[in-house]
Amino acid sequence: MEEVSREFCNVTNPSAPYGSVPTGSGLKLLKIVHLTVLNPSKAKLIRDLFLEICERDHLLITGPSGSGKTSLLRPTAGLWSFGRGTITFYDRNMRDSLRAFPQMWLLLE
Repeated sequence: MEEVSREFCNVTNPSAPYGSVPTGSGLKLLKIVHLTVLNPSKAKLIRDLFLEICERDHLLITGPSGSGKTSLLRPTAGLWSFGRGTITFYDRNMRDSLRAFPQMWLLLE
């Protein structure tokens, strides 16, 4: 089964290990190409989405309940990999922005 691919590109260092984008080609932050999202039971939720977000762009994701808003955010955040397509994040300071967040457990008595 295919999976959604997430890539990280450093836009200022051409020798960065995760790839690079020349700084003169625009200030892209996020690019989603041919994203098809499936839920765990293999039902298609989003089909062949293309989206590009650049610096200073504003984006509002709105719609009725069940229209796919959260289904778009799950693969973008890396919570789901069901489906296919590529999600690319562009960052100028990749080393500074990649941080680990420890998991926190809430215990209820």
